[in-house]
Amino acid sequence: MNKNLLLPLALAAAVFVGIGIWLSGQEAPVTAAQSGGLLIEGLADRVNDITAVTVTDGDEQVTLERDGGVWHVAERDGYRADLSQLRRRLVALVEAKRLEGKTTNPERYAQLGVSDVAVGDDDDQNLKVTVVGPEGFDLIVGKRANASQGTYVRFADEAQSWLASGDLRFSANARDWLKKDVLDIPANRVRRASLAHSGGDRIELSKARPEDPNYTLDNIPDGREALSPSAGNSIASAVAGLRFEDVAPASQETFQGLEIVQGEYETFDGLRVGTRAFSRDDKYYVMLDVAFDAALAAESQPEPTTATADESAGESDVEATEGEATSGFEDPQAAQAAADAAALAAYEEAVAAAEEEAEALKAVTDGWVFEIPSYKHGNLTKSLEDLLKPLDDGSDGDGAE
Repeated sequence: MNKNLLLPLALAAAVFVGIGIWLSGQEAPVTAAQSGGLLIEGLADRVNDITAVTVTDGDEQVTLERDGGVWHVAERDGYRADLSQLRRRLVALVEAKRLEGKTTNPERYAQLGVSDVAVGDDDDQNLKVTVVGPEGFDLIVGKRANASQGTYVRFADEAQSWLASGDLRFSANARDWLKKDVLDIPANRVRRASLAHSGGDRIELSKARPEDPNYTLDNIPDGREALSPSAGNSIASAVAGLRFEDVAPASQETFQGLEIVQGEYETFDGLRVGTRAFSRDDKYYVMLDVAFDAALAAESQPEPTTATADESAGESDVEATEGEATSGFEDPQAAQAAADAAALAAYEEAVAAAEEEAEALKAVTDGWVFEIPSYKHGNLTKSLEDLLKPLDDGSDGDGAE
């Protein structure tokens, strides 16, 4: 070939290569070995050694810190974090794969939402997840890629961005990381409950047995009637399934000028729960005081009902109708003794569980103010008038005609 042609051809080839690089955004090629592998190699082996996770997103930032085996939310004064949610997010990182290499050009990061992140940024497309522990990392998490159900990501110290598998978005809102299940005492455990307003209004209700469906209003004024047989049930159920929306230390609350309704709940197995409910600025709050009371539990201890031999001698007809209750026993008295023993064992087990429960609840309720839903607050602050049938026109409510 004419040497005079070699130089122009070489120059032309270089021009085409240069155009190709420019069109690709000046990106370095990604090898097949890099694509398809795990996004974070070896994370599964060290995930249990992670000590902190910080999520930064615009003007929000949250830090989750581990103390022993318990995780806390730093921005909520160390209140406990929702471990199940953190576990799901970390598992997503462990399982994420590098599906496809994307841009290395910083000018194009914004298209994927993988630009650098700092507190105060107004870009709501990207966030940074900082993982502290062995071989920790800073991962910029960008937009979701709907077509592949993946997420665009980039390690903060690398130019290469990736399309990774899975949903790798984290919340930077501290409220979203709180363990919000705080109290769950079903109504069949509540034996007595009361609510007291500062103005003197008071509700007292109770039931004799756990299986009773409704509570009796114990302080109905003369001449008044309960709104319905189940009128007091909503008050008793206020401590069942109680989830909060946010939390703050009680030391930050002055309580000045607040109308506080105080409640007390007593269970058959000895748990005693005090409530202090109030509202401020269209938000609703409660403080909780939990304790175990052995004397209260003793009130529900079952009494032996074993009959004497003479009493049970003439009860063959009754025995025949008892079915499985006395099946396998030749002596009805022995059957009843066994039933008494089983009832006592169940009671003792429930009391022991309640004592442990009280200690666990105290650890997560003492010294905290919980923001709660309005309907829960409503059940914790009802007045006696709310539970009574309206007065007839002209009636003074004292029963006089």
